[in-house]
Amino acid sequence: MQRVFCLYRVSSVGQVDHDDIPLQRIACREYAEEHGWTIIREVYEKGVSGYKVSSDNRDAIQELKEAAEKKQFDILLVFMFDRLGRRDDETPFVVQWFAKHGIEVWSVKEGQQRFDSHVDKLMNYIRYWQASGESEKTSIRVRTRQVQMIQDGHFRGGAVPYGYKLEYLGRVNKKNQPVRDLVIDEEQAAIVRQMFELMVKYGYGTDRITRWLNENHMPTSKKADIWRSTSVRHIMRNVVYTGRLHLGEDISNAVYEQYQIVSDEVFKQAQDTMDGRGPNRAGTDGTGIPWRTDGRILLTGLVFCGKCGGRMFGSSSFSMWRGKRRYWNQYRCETRLRKKDGCTGQWCYSASRLEDRVLCDVKQVFARILAIDGLRMAGIVKANVSRTSTEIMKLAAEQLAEARGKLSAHENRLLVCIAAEQTDEVQALNDELPELRSAVEKAESEYTRIVQKSEDEIRLLEQQMQELQSLRTWAVNFDLLSHEEQKLALARIVRRVTISDGYVVTVEFRGIAEWVMAQPDTEQHSTNL
Repeated sequence: MQRVFCLYRVSSVGQVDHDDIPLQRIACREYAEEHGWTIIREVYEKGVSGYKVSSDNRDAIQELKEAAEKKQFDILLVFMFDRLGRRDDETPFVVQWFAKHGIEVWSVKEGQQRFDSHVDKLMNYIRYWQASGESEKTSIRVRTRQVQMIQDGHFRGGAVPYGYKLEYLGRVNKKNQPVRDLVIDEEQAAIVRQMFELMVKYGYGTDRITRWLNENHMPTSKKADIWRSTSVRHIMRNVVYTGRLHLGEDISNAVYEQYQIVSDEVFKQAQDTMDGRGPNRAGTDGTGIPWRTDGRILLTGLVFCGKCGGRMFGSSSFSMWRGKRRYWNQYRCETRLRKKDGCTGQWCYSASRLEDRVLCDVKQVFARILAIDGLRMAGIVKANVSRTSTEIMKLAAEQLAEARGKLSAHENRLLVCIAAEQTDEVQALNDELPELRSAVEKAESEYTRIVQKSEDEIRLLEQQMQELQSLRTWAVNFDLLSHEEQKLALARIVRRVTISDGYVVTVEFRGIAEWVMAQPDTEQHSTNL
């Protein structure tokens, strides 16, 4: 009696629902009965890809191998050989492994896989090489279709992002079945907006946002009891909240307003905040992102020792005085703290004294900014940039057209000479062709470079104008801002504060603030054209 184990596998749950496994089971049972075999066990794999999942990670294959080593069956029967797998670099050797252990491998549709000759081994490999290719093609078709769906603004399925829900809006698929679409869940969307506001406006990090959500008992998704930092970080990084659907690195070109919860500007500021955080970046590399905005210290990460160049860290302590807390805030030299002889300068400074000195300089920047007619200045600068860029691009376009014209005329002349069989002239013209083609390539490269540079300048100008508008807003309302907002504003304005013995303070500004402080007072007022 031949003992048979059967393996039934489907790649998706949908195939289970559409009776794919019963089809395999009926065919295998009929085939075994025709050959007089006895099926003693049937192994099922539901929703397991034979292409994406290695046999080492497939419980069914490992179970069959263990049974084969114990000589529990004689024949492994499948509906088709690709049920064993679709990996050309692995599945042929899995089949060969069973054969070496005395197990015959049979398929209802393809018969027995033998290894009596070199041709048998070659056919075994070719079969799975073809199956692997088909899986790759299927994968490409599926991904292409999914990319088309996100470009068309349709939800492609999968986990629903926090802030959204699924509703039937009347759309059907190609099988005329109802399809649910993504819509904004207003209750959750309000929480998402609050999360972005906490990060952008108040400088909260993801851990601090998580604590805020849990302390305020904000509802989570149905699968979670409490908020976790990983979930918050995933939300803050998800571009779908700007109204763009995505599949991995593929993002829809259009912005779909029905999906938009936060603006592009807010989302970008959140990304800049997360990217700019870190001990080796914040406060020293021009990111303008403070390490953190909690705590009583105002210039966190911005202060450096004038003696050794080391970073000054803030510390806060308090004592009780008549039943009230009295806080003592200081900036201390990190180098001196770690190694007493590492810095010979003053190592401890009063926070209030230093911060008052820095705020005095900052308010001078604000006063100068308010003296500038920002809109008029923006118009003048933009006009100058546009005029300059237009003139340069026009010249580059003319040079490119001239180079292409010379090449075209040369090629036409060459064709005439070839038709007239003027051998010497043809040879001479051929010798000149590489130089002319090189000139066209050089002109094209230069034109592309100029266009890119112009676009970069325009983007930079727009950023500077946005920064100027922010500075004007801060200049008017700085004293009314919360402690967190003041920290964010100072980090965007101040690049570095250096303090030396006797409270000698040097403040270095960044961006528009740096440019403003570099202008003479008379020029500041003359800008008001």
